[in-house]
Amino acid sequence: DGFLKPWRDLKPASVEWLHTRDRKAADDPEFVKPLTAATAVWFSGGDQRRITDSYRDTRFHAELKALAARGGVVGGTSAGAMCQSDVMNEGGTPAKSRPGLGLLVESRAVGDRE
Repeated sequence: DGFLKPWRDLKPASVEWLHTRDRKAADDPEFVKPLTAATAVWFSGGDQRRITDSYRDTRFHAELKALAARGGVVGGTSAGAMCQSDVMNEGGTPAKSRPGLGLLVESRAVGDRE
């Protein structure tokens, strides 16, 4: 409740809590069902390795990519932001990297041209 209260105070249409470290659960259609209609996802901080170890290459990951592709917003703080790149550093050590969730795409400043 402590984590969700600030979000609920903003009075969105709905707020769902999805959390698992079990890859089998992250592959379960019932677990990921809320993502199919979600417009946004927020990852809290912690350890980006735990996030990617739990979700990368699962049904959750596929639905997360689908949400982003349909114009949804994916955000996060600390490890929750770090895990979104194609390649992320591992535990704050730039010399050690591993695959992230691959949600960030190249962006260009307004006015840049090909």
